[in-house]
Amino acid sequence: MTEFPNSYIASDTILEAMIGDNQMTAAVALKAASTSSQAWFCQEATRHIDAMPLRGKRYEDEYIKNGAQYDSNNDGLAQVLEFPRVIDGVVKDWDHGTDLPVVPNDIKSACMEEAIAIYAAGSGSIRESEKGKESRTRQEDSQKIKVK
Repeated sequence: MTEFPNSYIASDTILEAMIGDNQMTAAVALKAASTSSQAWFCQEATRHIDAMPLRGKRYEDEYIKNGAQYDSNNDGLAQVLEFPRVIDGVVKDWDHGTDLPVVPNDIKSACMEEAIAIYAAGSGSIRESEKGKESRTRQEDSQKIKVK
């Protein structure tokens, strides 16, 4: 197992389990990619998610001490990403076993989907399908013009 720092998906093992038997070409390819590639795509997807306008505020206030994120409330969690969050005064989500906040599963799933989409965009599979749609639309438009 290789850990993915600064990602909502913690490791290659978790990513591969989340992808499961997804048959999308990009999902299959990402699952088979090197762990360093998987880490990069998950970290990039995390950056995309964290760049979005989000409700609420971070669970732990952003506090930098000596150039690194500092555990401002002394709970053993130095939060470097935007999740976990407090929304309307409620922590989303809480692990009662560890008594600490955790990243919601929906965010982890969104991270996986975004990583797959980034992989697909880089491999050309999204662009190629968009080109195919544009080509079909142009052909259909030219046929409509001929019919009139």
